[in-house]
Amino acid sequence: MPKTFFDLQQEARVRSRWAVFGFIVTVLLTVLGASILTAAILGGIGSTENAAQDFASAHQWDIIFGAAGFTLFIVLGASLFRHMQMQAGPEHVMHAMDGKRVNPESGNPQERQLLNLVEEMSIASGVPVPDVYIVDEPGINAFAVGLSTDRAAVGVTRGALNTFTRDEMQGVIAHEFSHILNGDMRLNTRLIAMLAGLFILSELGMILFRIALHSGGGSRRRNSKDNGGGAIAFVALGLAVWACGAIGLLMGRILQASLSRQREFLADASAVQFTRNPDGIANALRKLGKNSRKAKLQHAESLELAHMMFGSAKPMSLSGLMATHPPLDRRIRQILPEWDGSFLAATSAEPPPPPKSAPVPPPIPRAGKRAVAFGVLDAAMRSAGTGPTPESVEAARALHSALPENARQAARTPAGARALVYRLLLQPAAPEILSEQEKAVQTHETDEVCNLLTALTRQTEDLPEAERIPLLDLTVPTLRHLDSDTKTIFKNTVEAVIRADGKVSLYEYAVRQVAMRAIETEAEARARTKKRIHIREAETEVNLLLSVLAHVGAASEADAEASFEAARQQLLGHHGGITLALQPPERRTLSALNEACATLSALYPAFQQRVMNAALAAVSNNGEINADEFNAFRAAAAALNVPVPPDFRIDE
Repeated sequence: MPKTFFDLQQEARVRSRWAVFGFIVTVLLTVLGASILTAAILGGIGSTENAAQDFASAHQWDIIFGAAGFTLFIVLGASLFRHMQMQAGPEHVMHAMDGKRVNPESGNPQERQLLNLVEEMSIASGVPVPDVYIVDEPGINAFAVGLSTDRAAVGVTRGALNTFTRDEMQGVIAHEFSHILNGDMRLNTRLIAMLAGLFILSELGMILFRIALHSGGGSRRRNSKDNGGGAIAFVALGLAVWACGAIGLLMGRILQASLSRQREFLADASAVQFTRNPDGIANALRKLGKNSRKAKLQHAESLELAHMMFGSAKPMSLSGLMATHPPLDRRIRQILPEWDGSFLAATSAEPPPPPKSAPVPPPIPRAGKRAVAFGVLDAAMRSAGTGPTPESVEAARALHSALPENARQAARTPAGARALVYRLLLQPAAPEILSEQEKAVQTHETDEVCNLLTALTRQTEDLPEAERIPLLDLTVPTLRHLDSDTKTIFKNTVEAVIRADGKVSLYEYAVRQVAMRAIETEAEARARTKKRIHIREAETEVNLLLSVLAHVGAASEADAEASFEAARQQLLGHHGGITLALQPPERRTLSALNEACATLSALYPAFQQRVMNAALAAVSNNGEINADEFNAFRAAAAALNVPVPPDFRIDE
């Protein structure tokens, strides 16, 4: 049975724990080695006839414990400092690589094509659009960084941008999305922090060595035997610290490489499954050349990020122990078993052709059987294992090209993105409510936003339901970069527009959930998901969520009870011992749903999967999924950070 999104997220957590365990062992061995060598040098172990007795003396143990504490402080301090930098968001890593965020309004054909590919893959995967950066390097490479699917960034080198065709670049982007979806990106980012402490220790040893050489020369000129001997000991101490740091760093690099290699095969295979185009990713690999030499990067930070790259940024030997990627020929043969061993010249790609419009494929019929609905959600839940289906990718490309051009352009500017969100909330069919909504925007927002909203309202009078959420998703990277004051204005305006009619619809709730997740700070996102909880700690919230969803499409209380029972049966055997009971009507409110989702977002991935499957059972029990049911499910998925690709749509 294919692994689900939640399975792979849980596996990533297990890998992360093993990585932390390996790091701890490496640090302890490094500290032990540094302590013993320091004691040997400073205490003169072996310089007397009673060396063993000296080693056991209190003086020697003081040196050992002191050296251990100092070494541990240096390693953990540097790692913690790097970890805190990583917590600031993926832009920190991109800036360290001198990456430049692609201007959403760029007119460069290559950059426009790259943005389109990332947006299409995001729509197909059901995850927020990541930021896109270009690293001005001639090497052919790409990478993804971030700590969560809704806080990610994709970097592409200038060499890759100039070399890959659209199909090849699509394969590379699909490869990076596999890392985003299956949890590799989070582990890879944490590895950077882990290795920082070992790196700083080796650097400290080299600094001590240089200082000792300098001071030792002065001592010899003064012909001081004592000082000369102390300088020699200081030189030895510097070399010892450097050696321990270097050996520890070597062990860390081997750990880094071993974790990276096994995930590259999965990402390559996922890219083929996402796109159903093995030639795309395979030809991109063939353009890297034998031994991936063309993927090599010059930037000093690239060694630290080597395990995150599409190709081997820093080719290493040591019998392959430190190779961050599998051999290139093995990667290609996994994709093209009949490959003849030839490579492709890394010549400049042809300029991207003008975009062509494509018809949007018909949505899944609302009258489909419940089994169809389950099949759709199952495909969504498998998005990290077998990826968004090729049909999802094609549907996303067609949908993306069919979106109103003015709306797409608006999504890429700070004022336009805010105006587009307000436009998605307006109710043109109800003039009185529309007037109140427009007044709410005029009260809070700038003239520029108000003018853009007026233009968007006029130009998108008949905006199909199927295009609204994808348009909303396109605003995410722009909203993410608003300053704090503008985010506050935006949040207040969204609330005012929604409450202009005195109530909150499920569609409005879904839009608000996506928009508010977009403007969360890194600290808020971490606080929300810092602690994972067992389903037993969320019994009340599970019952609230399923009760609200059972009530949404119910024509009577009996229908609500039947829908809840379907959800209960779906969760039966996987409920962790909690009691499941339909909540009374007065508890089935959107505010209750909001409270429930806030807690459920902290569930362990395995429990999230079970709850979302039960949620689908609730909304699809009558064999249909109407607009309200879809919006309620989409809102819950957004709150729980669960990908829902565009396959999961309804007939309008």
